Amino acid sequence: MPIHTVLGPIEAADLGRTSMHEHLLSDLRIWAKTPTELPPEGVEMGPELMAYLRWNFLSIPENIVLHDPTVAAEELAHVVTAGGSGVLELTLDGMGRRLAELPEISRRSGVHVMVGAGFYVEPTMPDDVRTADVDALTELLLTQLREGIDGTGIRPALLGEIGTSYPVTDAEWRSLRAAARAGAETGAAVYTHQSFRGMAGTEVLEVLIEEGMSPDRVIIGHLDEFWDKAYHRDIAQAGAVLAYDTFGSDFYYGSADLRNPTDAERLEMVEWLLSEGYADQLVIAQDVWAQANLRRNRGRGYDHLFARLALYRDHRRRPRGRGPDPHPPPPPTPGASMTDNTPTAAPAVVGNAVLIVVDIQGGTGTVALGDGGIPHMGGAAERRPRVRRTVDLARAAGVPVVWIQEVHKPSLVDIGRELDGAEGPHCIEGDDGTEIAAWLDPRPEEFVVRKRRYSAFFGTELEIVLKAYKAETLFLVGGLTDVCIHYTAVDAHQHD
Repeated sequence: MPIHTVLGPIEAADLGRTSMHEHLLSDLRIWAKTPTELPPEGVEMGPELMAYLRWNFLSIPENIVLHDPTVAAEELAHVVTAGGSGVLELTLDGMGRRLAELPEISRRSGVHVMVGAGFYVEPTMPDDVRTADVDALTELLLTQLREGIDGTGIRPALLGEIGTSYPVTDAEWRSLRAAARAGAETGAAVYTHQSFRGMAGTEVLEVLIEEGMSPDRVIIGHLDEFWDKAYHRDIAQAGAVLAYDTFGSDFYYGSADLRNPTDAERLEMVEWLLSEGYADQLVIAQDVWAQANLRRNRGRGYDHLFARLALYRDHRRRPRGRGPDPHPPPPPTPGASMTDNTPTAAPAVVGNAVLIVVDIQGGTGTVALGDGGIPHMGGAAERRPRVRRTVDLARAAGVPVVWIQEVHKPSLVDIGRELDGAEGPHCIEGDDGTEIAAWLDPRPEEFVVRKRRYSAFFGTELEIVLKAYKAETLFLVGGLTDVCIHYTAVDAHQHD
């Protein structure tokens, strides 16, 4: 059976790792709340608002509108770099869906985009849907599944996210029954939206099964927002699929009592479900639906799931103290590409780790390692996304990042033996190209250590910084392995 994408059907073998619940273009201002804390005056939507939005996620209506297809394509493109293949876009009518713009977003990003069909929670339903009977809604869904949605020719990959409130309203029950009948007739899966306010998932599942759905074709969504082992176990034992689908969001809604779970808490849920033997009944996603989720605004982005979740699990499993990981990953697949970015072995970490990024500079322009006639390794463009991914993974795992920046005075009085004929003036103070590369997104809370010689330890405060972090394991990444990284690694060994 083919998988329907916004660019047409593909074979299942052509779809790799996929996030099962996202939004690319949406308008969910129905969830906006009157602020208990006024937002800062004169601050436009962007990174400067993140501190406010982390506590007041729903207090700025603009935050919960994703309106720019160019931004959507740029943000989504990071999924490919992180090893992802597809996303399931579950924006429906009444949620700001702009279906006709999704094919171009898919083409520009290189990511497979699948969509759902159906009806969200009652406040988003148009009057004709809210008052329609089950038979009429079923016929509408069957038409969309077989012919495409609203004349676009785009066929949904499944039915969802079918919205339910708590308690579930009469109109929502009719919507659910219609989705179940259409799904049972066509084989389409049904993905539900569950409220964090109560445990309606078991009753929702019973109704879907009653209307003919096979439980293994039902995905009960947002269960990570209501953590109750008995509740989750009942759904799993009934044969349905559980969705822990809000990874990457850890926001508050104006009160300490209303918050997302953290990723650490979500991973505890995943580990529990796997220990119960239900690994085949789990899907995960991020449910990006707000400006605050986007990378450009210092959110975690659509790639968070692909870039960081594996490292999170390795980091949590790894015992403190000396010795290798007791559960190492499998050996590389025979014939695998040498440039495959997928980790094939977990390094042994002793105590606290720190990532040191050495001399990856260039400011807002291109990387400036070649300035001054300095020879450098080829393949920089290929390695660049891997470096960024390494930084992202370190941050996600709580590993501090320390930036090393080579800097020299315009007079060159401090440059030393580098000017022996092999190198010209480089990394001059004040030049844009001397700054840490902007694409690495250095953060204000991270240390930047300036150096004037090859080694990052020579005449710098790096040793003080590492002692503050109680570091015992260092990871080094940079552009010149045989020079600055080499000298820094040797000095690190000498300093134990």
